[in-house]
Amino acid sequence: MNTRARSRVPRLPALALMVSGLITACGGGGSAPADAPAAAQPEVAAPQAIAKTTVMLPAQSATVTRTETTVYQDDFESAAFHWGVNAWSEGGSSPQWVVERNTQAANARAGSGSAHFRVDSPAVIFLLDNFTFANGKRYKVTAWIKSDMPAGVELMARGGGPGYYPYAIVRHSATSTWQQVSIEGVMAEDTRLFLTSPTGVNVYLDDLKIAEVKQDELKPQSTATIPDTLFGLHMNKLGTHNAWPKLGQKVIRLHDTGTHWCNLEPQRDVWNFDRMDYIVNHVRTKDPQTQMIYTMGQTPAHSSSQPGATSLYCTSSGESAPPADMQRWTQYVTQVGQRYKGKIKYWEIWNEWDIPQVYSGDVAKMVEMTRIAREVLKGIDANNVILAPSITARLGTQYLERFLKAGGGQHVDIINLHTYEPGSPERMLGSVANVRSIMAANGVSAKPLWDTEGGFGCDPLTQPGCVNASTLGAADLANPLRGLLLLWASGVSNFNYYHWEGGTPTGALVYGTWEDSTPNNCAAFLATQVKYNPDCATPLGRRYAQAVGWLKGAALSERYTTKGVNGRIFIAKMNLAGAMRVVLWSEGAAETVRLFKEKAWFAGTTWDTLKYQTPLDGVGTKQPIPDDLLDGTLTRYRYVQVGPTPLLLTTK
Repeated sequence: MNTRARSRVPRLPALALMVSGLITACGGGGSAPADAPAAAQPEVAAPQAIAKTTVMLPAQSATVTRTETTVYQDDFESAAFHWGVNAWSEGGSSPQWVVERNTQAANARAGSGSAHFRVDSPAVIFLLDNFTFANGKRYKVTAWIKSDMPAGVELMARGGGPGYYPYAIVRHSATSTWQQVSIEGVMAEDTRLFLTSPTGVNVYLDDLKIAEVKQDELKPQSTATIPDTLFGLHMNKLGTHNAWPKLGQKVIRLHDTGTHWCNLEPQRDVWNFDRMDYIVNHVRTKDPQTQMIYTMGQTPAHSSSQPGATSLYCTSSGESAPPADMQRWTQYVTQVGQRYKGKIKYWEIWNEWDIPQVYSGDVAKMVEMTRIAREVLKGIDANNVILAPSITARLGTQYLERFLKAGGGQHVDIINLHTYEPGSPERMLGSVANVRSIMAANGVSAKPLWDTEGGFGCDPLTQPGCVNASTLGAADLANPLRGLLLLWASGVSNFNYYHWEGGTPTGALVYGTWEDSTPNNCAAFLATQVKYNPDCATPLGRRYAQAVGWLKGAALSERYTTKGVNGRIFIAKMNLAGAMRVVLWSEGAAETVRLFKEKAWFAGTTWDTLKYQTPLDGVGTKQPIPDDLLDGTLTRYRYVQVGPTPLLLTTK
């Protein structure tokens, strides 16, 4: 991300909506921040009077066996043909192509028919025109493909409209021998099946089958203790302040801090490490246990292979291209690797290389730079960890597929994506699942998956037409907890929020310059007049700190949903130091639910009954869970009101 060119803004209420009496508490922390004044009030109303309900939360997740149900198939034996073309003018020439049902048995896998494709000029992509994937469902597509000469062919399920995101994709090396290919993914709105091929190649496709897949999408990828690496941040305005956040962060990513290659070497062989030294030393001084991720790349214009290429960084010309001479890349990686040996452990090859203004080179150059960086950095310190060039979660899946197909996976220790999801964080589930499908298909599913940059708003650069609202309700303030918990359950072990100081008032986790135009009731600021005072967390910042307090050191045992009156209810079971804790929230409006029959959960264990509830209100107001006898019987139940704002249920 580049703050000059775009602004990624979490969808949160504008400060003008915050009534001054409700923001007297300005500190961050765990479930009960020590620096919150005694008079502080929760920003989420206490549960209303409990009404009995027939909705009872299940004690455990249901067993879901994977099934594949065929919903579409075509062996091309019928005269009906349902493939069309999406073509556009490029370079002033009209696109030319062939798309037809082949009737020559020699080019059919079985029988006498197949689909025949040929591109005779650029700007052509083929699509299946009589099937649309359903939003939110998982599908598996299989087909047999061959060509009359070796060619790289891509089969993908791609969305329509601005963005054209590929939700499932395979890059296949087609030959004259029939080979089966498959893709699998969770689809979104208006998703269709597409095929691409290079010009001048006859491609044949046969025995196409599309199956709807049902499986347990919510089962935690790991039941281990949540690692500290999950809690990361960007701090992009160091130098205008010397603060250290009180959010429990254990990772700081250095992207967008003025430390790219083009910043470090503004003139050839003239290096300036002053700012990077300052940032690295600041982090190590404030907390020696906090790890740093250094994002490499952004070639100085004097060493660029494309000096005129549009860029988001430095001079805005040439930095997006790989270097003209790879020896210059080797020298750069050696410089930073040796200077920060033992100080920086995690090394990210490039930022968001699926965006043309960030990377304008090809896949082969990216793989080559990754190989060189690994050799150099591992040679300097065997403990260095290499992160793949990051991709945006939607647009970048095809780049990850191409990178892995070209052998890039063998040179990295961690696969790396970025998530920006407006509205509901639950939308991230499909994006992460689709990246995992690509990892599995390319033999790197055992490698860790990190989300090195993200937020809870949309990104206009990669999500055309999206608009971040400036006034949203309390549900959006719950996104940190929902997002962190969902990412970890999906197997993502690092998330670095972008960014602590914020690009706008709604994105900040700490009050900074915003008090210049809005009254700030934070006593710490009024006393010190220090901007970005870590004791002056915003409403989002307080909830972020509270979310970290709920999750740090806990182990997730189950994650599942049940159907409520107003929508899905998410249930996450955890334990912390031998004590049970459960997090609940719903995607719909608040409703009262019956928790469980006495001791129904964790039957046969030493768990105590859940007795207390704490809302993610930025304060940590713990209250007893109400209970009542059911219909005059001797069976006692407990009730809570569950809505988009998560509840933490504990035994004490």
